[in-house]
Amino acid sequence: MSEVLDRASELVDEGADAIEQAGNAAEDVAEKAVDAVEDAAKQAADAAEDVAEKAVDAAEQAVDAVEDAAEEAAETAEEAFDAVEEVVAERIDAFEAAADGIKTAFDANGDGKVDFEEVASAAGERLGEVKDAVVGVVDSTKAALDADGDGTVSPDEVADVAKGFLNNLSEGAKGFVNKLKNAFQK
Repeated sequence: MSEVLDRASELVDEGADAIEQAGNAAEDVAEKAVDAVEDAAKQAADAAEDVAEKAVDAAEQAVDAVEDAAEEAAETAEEAFDAVEEVVAERIDAFEAAADGIKTAFDANGDGKVDFEEVASAAGERLGEVKDAVVGVVDSTKAALDADGDGTVSPDEVADVAKGFLNNLSEGAKGFVNKLKNAFQK
């Protein structure tokens, strides 16, 4: 029995050694796993920081591009508005001149008023001149409306000109209407 006890004692010692070796191996594996996780976390954090920096740079570039485009659009809009304003002023002057011309051309008896007989008489003589004038006005108006220069007038181009025209035309229109009233009164 003492042999059995001695053998059992040896086996217990061997088991204890094996357990100690397994514990040491587990501790080594755990340390290596912790090191690997820490390295991976650092690499992920570094990569995330790089991505964040690149995203910030891209966002700043996008903001700069948008600001530049907005500034350019504002300048273009201002130039377009100035051009429309100039054309409207020219058209108002042309309408006023036309009203004065109608009165001068049709007032055959010189009484400062135009009656229907004078209009009928002069209309036959002036029909060719009026046609040429209307064609000229239409051509120059088309050129003024065709903001993008593509040879056509889009609804947006007409709307833009009309808005500017209506905003600036109020006083000029009142004067024109008054001149027409005066020209056709007896």
